[in-house]
Amino acid sequence: MKVKKTRRIKQSPKLPAETRRYQLLKAAHKLFDKKGYRATTLDEIAHGAGLTKGAVYHHFKNKEAILLELTHLILNAYKDGVRDLPKGSLRPGDLILHLKEIDEGTSMHKARYNMSLLVEVIKVKQVRQTIEDGYEEFLKLCDRCLDPSLVRSRKMIRQITILTVNFYDGLCWGAFMYPTHIDFDKQASLFASLFNKEKSDNMKAQRAK
Repeated sequence: MKVKKTRRIKQSPKLPAETRRYQLLKAAHKLFDKKGYRATTLDEIAHGAGLTKGAVYHHFKNKEAILLELTHLILNAYKDGVRDLPKGSLRPGDLILHLKEIDEGTSMHKARYNMSLLVEVIKVKQVRQTIEDGYEEFLKLCDRCLDPSLVRSRKMIRQITILTVNFYDGLCWGAFMYPTHIDFDKQASLFASLFNKEKSDNMKAQRAK
């Protein structure tokens, strides 16, 4: 009786632990985006990274741990991207262009357009909490870099931040879904001009006091 041969997975040569970890995360991100989170197996992640399944368990407890680390990586890219911006230096339009630069600097942001994947991962309790906590920290970092003279009350900065971030998200979705209808730079500039008028009105009000 002939014994069916199984195809051996080509293993990566001996690599530093951090490199192997990155390979696993990169493979998982690609598979999650293509197949979905629940449909992806640890065997597929190991194969995609050119590693053994044992190597997966060496670095991660389970598939949820991989998803959680990917979530942290994406959130940290945004937080680190605005963390060192000068305090009180940006208008909303400047922040939008800066967020665009952050997106262009990482390949992982594209998963945000995969609605079915987003619906899946948001159901994972720990991931959802991580996103909520990370988003709040991100908003605080954006708050501090916006020009306070945009509004009459410093308390209103948070509302400007939320409006700006949501406008950016909407603009990205529009550019993804209807690319022929969206001129990103022109619409970002138009959005910024609305706040330039608000800033001018606030300065006049301050002088009138």
